[in-house]
Amino acid sequence: MKPRAIDDVPILNLTLWSKEAGITAEQLTQVAHGLETELKRLPGTRQIQTVGRHDRVVQVTIDPVKMNAFSLSWPQISQVLQTANQQQTNLSLTQDNRQISLQVGSFLTSADEVSQLIVSTQNNHPIYLADIAEIKEGADVPAANVWMSQDGKIYPAVTLAIANNPALMR
Repeated sequence: MKPRAIDDVPILNLTLWSKEAGITAEQLTQVAHGLETELKRLPGTRQIQTVGRHDRVVQVTIDPVKMNAFSLSWPQISQVLQTANQQQTNLSLTQDNRQISLQVGSFLTSADEVSQLIVSTQNNHPIYLADIAEIKEGADVPAANVWMSQDGKIYPAVTLAIANNPALMR
């Protein structure tokens, strides 16, 4: 639970949409994330939330027959995935008498990277996750959808809800 104050209420909602048939909510989400990064640099910005975002995810569907053929278990595969997608906060920098914690490590960023994970070795040959699973990249199921309507047509959209911090605006 997070405490909320009156200043957490969005003062501006910015909705991104397009009449172009090929523009998806997933593409709009990428634009919204870029805008979020830039808007967070503005003084007085307290919180920015993207409503209706369609984040990219990688789906891994393990084939139990292939997994058993390589004598692998789900806990082994799960451990490899967790370790490969782990981030650590063991580095900090000090600047202007302030300590900044940095996250070190790399996240898996694409289906190709996930498919190339080595889950085991047998007879000195690596067994890749792609050898035992179907791996697809796509959009996550959103928690909420945003739509824009114009002239009787409905278009996918995402909305940036921007709250300010009045103390920083003075």
